[in-house]
Amino acid sequence: MRSGLLIGVLLKFLIAILPAILVLFSKKVSGKTKAIWFFSILIIPYILKEIVFAIIYVLQKDILVIHSSIVLGGWAPAIPLVWYISAWTMYIYFRKKYKFSEDIVTT
Repeated sequence: MRSGLLIGVLLKFLIAILPAILVLFSKKVSGKTKAIWFFSILIIPYILKEIVFAIIYVLQKDILVIHSSIVLGGWAPAIPLVWYISAWTMYIYFRKKYKFSEDIVTT
């Protein structure tokens, strides 16, 4: 049973971090632009996830006190989904923005 939890945690981080890794290995941009995109895809979705968690926690705070439940009222899946969707949306935007640029050729 513990191995299933470990696999779930690893998959969660893989899904969230994979877009940044794909940007890191992209040949469409290099240097400072690549670093900015890489860190943006890591940091911005994580910050959005934390904001959504805070919003859900504040909205459910009264319900938690009344019912003494730790479940966030059915909104808990929104927290990681915001992280995944925003990371992949940024990667898709990156791909579309640099779609027609030539690959960087280093000699």
